[in-house]
Amino acid sequence: MWTNLHRAGTASLVFLVGVQAVIAGQHIFGSWGIALHANIGNAAFSIAVLVAAIAILKLDSSSLKVIGVLMLFLLTSQIGLGYSARGSEGAAAIHIPLGVATFGALIYQLLASWPRLVPGLASRHENPDQN
Repeated sequence: MWTNLHRAGTASLVFLVGVQAVIAGQHIFGSWGIALHANIGNAAFSIAVLVAAIAILKLDSSSLKVIGVLMLFLLTSQIGLGYSARGSEGAAAIHIPLGVATFGALIYQLLASWPRLVPGLASRHENPDQN
């Protein structure tokens, strides 16, 4: 049960952060407002807290625990930089590539939570399916 909740939360995060990129692009190059981007970012952070808590408290995989905590750090940084970026080009210059790194880390987290999807990955990671 906990493994499936972790996987669902991680898949949701991948989706939400992917949508964030679309919304940000539409804001920068189109006519969309940034409020939806901020709201989805806050929702993603809330889901990341739950995903990290499940990994830390209920799963045996140390790699999923570490990446869960890393995601909290990255998303906390993203939220802070996102609100700062509204008035600072310097913050925006960090916010955008950090968003790309966050998406990459989420893809890793998703693949690590489903090691059978990637041949050879299961042998390098503890098996979260034991829960």
